[in-house]
Amino acid sequence: AHAILRIIRELTVNAIRHGGAKSVRIAGSVENGKLLFSVADDGSGFDPAAVPGVPEGHFGLQGIRERVKLLGGAFEIVRRPDGGMRAVVRLPVPQKPKPKGSIA
Repeated sequence: AHAILRIIRELTVNAIRHGGAKSVRIAGSVENGKLLFSVADDGSGFDPAAVPGVPEGHFGLQGIRERVKLLGGAFEIVRRPDGGMRAVVRLPVPQKPKPKGSIA
């Protein structure tokens, strides 16, 4: 839960700080054993293939990619046709640990 909160926070702050977004929409659902959530904004957008990275001192998107990978998920960020960006994260739903002494 903490990692998901950090990802959503980073995407939202980036949208406002770097994209000048006036509106940010966050949505989520659980489907077929996957937790899906997205953050979409109406900011200026950017080219995801040309975004500055760690060598340029920008750690946000790289940090998100690493967090999502550690959680066994997938991360996609695309420019929206009407302006702004949309980031989508897909994560496996964690399974509850079995109680000690249980069988199966």
